[in-house]
Amino acid sequence: MFLAVPGFVSAHLHVSLDGRRVVNYVQWAGEEQYEEALRRPDVREHIGQVAALAEAHDLALLRVRSVHHRNGRQA
Repeated sequence: MFLAVPGFVSAHLHVSLDGRRVVNYVQWAGEEQYEEALRRPDVREHIGQVAALAEAHDLALLRVRSVHHRNGRQA
C-alpha cells in the first residue's frame, strides 16, 4: 500500500463493529510528504477503497497532541 511512498510512517485501519464507520489513521513524516502522497494516483486509489467501506469520508490533516502507553509513558 504506502510502504514505498516517501515519508510514510505507519497506517492503522479501524472499522466499527456495525460496519458503518472507518478510521484510517496514517502517520507521515511531515505535512509536505502527506500533501505529496495525496497527489499520487496509487494513494488516491487506496483512499477511495477505504472510503467505500464507510457511509461517508472526510480527509483531515491532524497534529498529534498526546500519546498514551500502557506503561504510563506519554509522548
